[in-house]
Amino acid sequence: MKLAFPTLFVKDIERSKDFYTGVMGFRITMDSGVYAIFDGSVSIWQRDSIRDVVGLSDIPEEGARCELCFESRDIEMDYENFKKSGTVIVNELAEQPWRQLVFRALDPDGHLIEVGEPLNFTVRRLFISGMSDEEISESTTIPVDTVRVMKEQD
Repeated sequence: MKLAFPTLFVKDIERSKDFYTGVMGFRITMDSGVYAIFDGSVSIWQRDSIRDVVGLSDIPEEGARCELCFESRDIEMDYENFKKSGTVIVNELAEQPWRQLVFRALDPDGHLIEVGEPLNFTVRRLFISGMSDEEISESTTIPVDTVRVMKEQD
């Protein structure tokens, strides 16, 4: 068994499709009108329709019940796209305690979206700044052997 993709319950599927295609840059791979899958990474259900499908009568109305984590190979550009779109930014782009560059925002239904640079980008950025493998390991909590491998990953 493997996880195919998480599904979010949304109030307005058209608004959410606009967000995930326009702001996040995903492509819709399947759209039934009340259900959509994006690039095999996440899917959305129109909240009112899911009640009939799964037989639930009480689906929470508010978001932020989970955090969806995404990686960005161009985090500064994606951060600016989020800001320009008027998306609610929860945490500005900043280096986290484990040294990864990350920002957080809310989708139209209040689901928490985290966007971070890939950890191998973090490792390379720290290495280029002059840190040793051991210093990178200590500041990121990534084991030294993994740091050495990540420095070479693309």
